Amino acid sequence: GGAIFSLNGTVEIHYTTITSNTASTDGGGIYILGDSDDNVTDGGATTSNCHLDFFDNIIANSITAISDLAVMTNTAGTTSIWGDHNLVETSSGVIPAGVVDYTANPKLGPLKDNGGGTYTHALLSSSPALELIPEGDDGCGDEPDVDQRGYTRPGTQYDQVNKKCEIGSWEANLFALWFPLIFR
Repeated sequence: GGAIFSLNGTVEIHYTTITSNTASTDGGGIYILGDSDDNVTDGGATTSNCHLDFFDNIIANSITAISDLAVMTNTAGTTSIWGDHNLVETSSGVIPAGVVDYTANPKLGPLKDNGGGTYTHALLSSSPALELIPEGDDGCGDEPDVDQRGYTRPGTQYDQVNKKCEIGSWEANLFALWFPLIFR
């Protein structure tokens, strides 16, 4: 994986944007590989040797990879993945239905200072990642209650009655989405 590679491990990713990474084949953003038969039995339940806990993320725009997300197994290895509200532009391997809700170009702005301590990709006003997570679902409005920049989730949105959070690390607000239109 260009950004994250996991061999027989557990990875948790929530409210994250992983974009513009490079890999030689699959998994430009994330590559998860179950590669042995070291499954663990805990209280009678058998768990996989590679697991991805994957909620409310954008994985897209890999530069040279075939896919942005790859979930693979070799030999007797196993993988499991669960989550929802994810936008993954391209994927490969065995990904259960419902984990990847959207397969589209996320329509991200350039990586730049959008406020906060780190650079972020703002969601453009036509992004399919806007307002998709209902308040109270997957921690929207609870944990994390702020985006990567420290802005409140859900932010100042279009619809104050049906508040929703954005997918990824950047939460929209009216100022950020509409202020540039005033000067056009």
